[in-house]
Amino acid sequence: MKFMYGRGYSIEERRQLIPIINKQIVDIICCICHAMKTLYIPFEKSQNENYACLLSTTNSDDDNYESILTLSPQMIDAIKHIWSDEGIQLCYRRRREYRLTDSAKYFLDNISRISGENYMPNDDDILRVRIPTTGIISKDFQFFPYHLQIVDVGGQKRERRKWIHCFDNVTTIIFFASLIEYDQYIADDPSKQNLMEESLALFHIILSSDYFSNASIILFLNKTDLFPERIASKPLRHVYPEFDGADDDVEAAKEFIKNKYLSFIPNTRSVEENTYPHFTCSIGNAEAGKSTFLKQMKLIHGQGFKEDEKRRLIPFIYRQILSVVRCICRAMKMLHIRFENERNEEYARVLSSSTYDDAEDSISTLSPRMVEAIRYIWSDEGVKTCYGRRREYRLPDSAKYFLDDIDRISAQNFTPNEDDILRVRIPTTGIVQEDFEFSHVRLRIVDVGGQKTERRKWIHCFDSVTSVIFLASLLEYDQKVDDQLEQNLMEESLGLFRVILKSDYFCNASIILFLNKTDLFPERLAGKPIRYVYPEFDGADNDVQAAREFIKNKYLSLVPKSERYTEKNIYPHFTCSVDSKNIRIVFESVKDTVLAHNLYYWTPY
Repeated sequence: MKFMYGRGYSIEERRQLIPIINKQIVDIICCICHAMKTLYIPFEKSQNENYACLLSTTNSDDDNYESILTLSPQMIDAIKHIWSDEGIQLCYRRRREYRLTDSAKYFLDNISRISGENYMPNDDDILRVRIPTTGIISKDFQFFPYHLQIVDVGGQKRERRKWIHCFDNVTTIIFFASLIEYDQYIADDPSKQNLMEESLALFHIILSSDYFSNASIILFLNKTDLFPERIASKPLRHVYPEFDGADDDVEAAKEFIKNKYLSFIPNTRSVEENTYPHFTCSIGNAEAGKSTFLKQMKLIHGQGFKEDEKRRLIPFIYRQILSVVRCICRAMKMLHIRFENERNEEYARVLSSSTYDDAEDSISTLSPRMVEAIRYIWSDEGVKTCYGRRREYRLPDSAKYFLDDIDRISAQNFTPNEDDILRVRIPTTGIVQEDFEFSHVRLRIVDVGGQKTERRKWIHCFDSVTSVIFLASLLEYDQKVDDQLEQNLMEESLGLFRVILKSDYFCNASIILFLNKTDLFPERLAGKPIRYVYPEFDGADNDVQAAREFIKNKYLSLVPKSERYTEKNIYPHFTCSVDSKNIRIVFESVKDTVLAHNLYYWTPY
């Protein structure tokens, strides 16, 4: 659209894409090399193993690093040698067995041009480079005599579902679905649901929404260029046995997928309303505790976690432990802290050089050598010093919990307990919902959180939302927004809270404000008094209660002075999302004060 109806891309805009293209190329090579190990495919030439280690080490220096300014001659040489290796080519041909970006071959075939001294991205490069959509992107186009505004509400890097954000005056929804999704799975989803099923569910939500009842729906079934090859390698009937066309009938397969979407057109909203009379939306910044709260609700008011669900979490716990150790080791370099025992430097190199991506991959087992390395590193006095200075860098709250329990967690018959489940970090991809039953009502809670590395959670608008649960971490006053060193997360969270309060879509919804992480707040306050960030705070540096009230009042001060919001429908609570007793008490209070008069008039069952 920008090429055809906008002004295209300026030279400066094209130049800014070069580091992102460089990063994508290195990511692709590392992904294929990692898959070779998984698929037990050897390199044709042993020297290419060294090249792979070079690129993997370069790519794992910083897990949040999203661009590479230049490809060094050594890196270019490594990429060329690896891509020409017969083992790599075999692994590429088997790419259906792992997740590889569609543009892999395009960029690797063009490495000589892209690595040239005067390289400038052309139109094909721009169309194929993957630029994570963060927040909301709006573009205006002029079609005389019309003016069109297109809003991209896609998610963050590694997001697998594009959700529709609801704005006033939306007249058209363009829904994109990939034809090859039937054979793609969500890597971080323990249920192993294919992407087409998730896309169909999302399409159903849109069609069922009264908010879009007057909007036209444009369904783009995309990637027709890649579909024939995918059908040839995995016929559609292997996933959908009801497909009665020939395995190689591309047109019949396309029509089948199209009809899967169109079958949702009949309006089933009335059935949904009778089944779920109360619809709650859980919102807040990344790592505020939304997913943990949802897990608590499942443990307290749901059916808990089955044994197979617990076992599926083990790889994510292993991944989190390794990520935490890597994070501390990187911080030691940044803070110029030395290991007490020099051999732990070698252990750190072993863990940091493993071909595993903190954000994408799960780990099926922790090898004895990895467990030994983790134990020695965690017992090192230098590491303890670095952990004591964790306020100076970003470290997950559960770091100490998992590292202290490494012996139990690495045991052969380990099964996660409730504390493990509450503390393990599984990025929220797309829409996560849980249904709960109380004595008089049915409650559906929808977590619209984002992915790991997301910086802001936006408001997804659903029909019949009667309550918004807004979670904010008390620690955010001392946490910075990534890439924005001047803004702390609390200011971003306050901005998001303001958006909710001003939204007409939630004008009849009660707002439940959970000020979370009360367990960690006293320690954070002792390390950095709140007046260092907010000079207007007039309490004592160590007055935890006064500091909590100050933060609460920062949020409540945003409530408009009108009849729209009163003390009757704004409910602030201090919470600890990993404390089941606390959440049980708090939610009982919420249920009694909010659900009672909002829900009980619905037909009981």
